Amino acid sequence: MYKEKALACILIGAAVGTLAGLTGIGGGVFLVPLLVALLYVPQYEAHGTSLAVIFPMALCSAVMYGVMGYIDWDVFLALAAGGVLGALMGARVMKRIPRRRLQWLFGLFVICVGFVMITTDSSVTELVAERDLGALAYFGLMCGGLVAGFLSGILGVGGGVVLIPTMVLLVGMDQHSAQGISLAAIAA
Repeated sequence: MYKEKALACILIGAAVGTLAGLTGIGGGVFLVPLLVALLYVPQYEAHGTSLAVIFPMALCSAVMYGVMGYIDWDVFLALAAGGVLGALMGARVMKRIPRRRLQWLFGLFVICVGFVMITTDSSVTELVAERDLGALAYFGLMCGGLVAGFLSGILGVGGGVVLIPTMVLLVGMDQHSAQGISLAAIAA
């Protein structure tokens, strides 16, 4: 039984890592449900395990995105500053949420983010590379990082599902750069 579980972990990790690298999210959106459904990991432990696994995956992917030139380091610093604080707060709140309600929150969150990304036309936004971001934009990015970090701590996701829409839809950043910055901020 141990060998089967180890093989399942490797396959799940490889699949989630591939999806995380392709999409720029940490992978918790995929990992938490797989841990609970396939490996029977209790809900709270699935969230914690997911965050522990996300770190090395996000770090490796962020390095690759950085090598390809897809990371704006000023934007990364603003998102990471808010994200680290938010993650600490979210992790403290998570344990106070009943297990079943946590499952519902996780599912609703994923559905809502997916709906927003699919239905919003990002082509109308001005690309961030074509303009200078002001102090207000950086403050907005810090707030976006705070929300992403908070949700990361509660839901066991990396936060990319909040960071990427924030950068693409609100700031007008291109998808590749948003994914690279998201992965770097998740690693922080």
